[in-house]
Amino acid sequence: MAEIRPATVEAQRPGAVTNGSTPAQGTAVPALLEELRANGATTMFDQRAKGGCLWVVDGPGAREAVARVARERGVRFYFKAPGPRCADFRPAWWTLGK
Repeated sequence: MAEIRPATVEAQRPGAVTNGSTPAQGTAVPALLEELRANGATTMFDQRAKGGCLWVVDGPGAREAVARVARERGVRFYFKAPGPRCADFRPAWWTLGK
């Protein structure tokens, strides 16, 4: 399994959102991110402001968080095994949902 870096490292990257922190760009955390965080997702990268995707790095709790949010909000997530560059290519779930 890929190495999981501490939240302090992830929070320094643009668009990174981790438990106990705010987005690196200083913007308000959207409800979708709050809901994912409350359900157990620990590392997320929100690239939607730049025309990208919302990425949820796979790990303990992430799969259940993604499944719960997808079911309750009707947001469709997809899985990519070599994840995005912003997540150091770790496996991640992504969505274009708002």
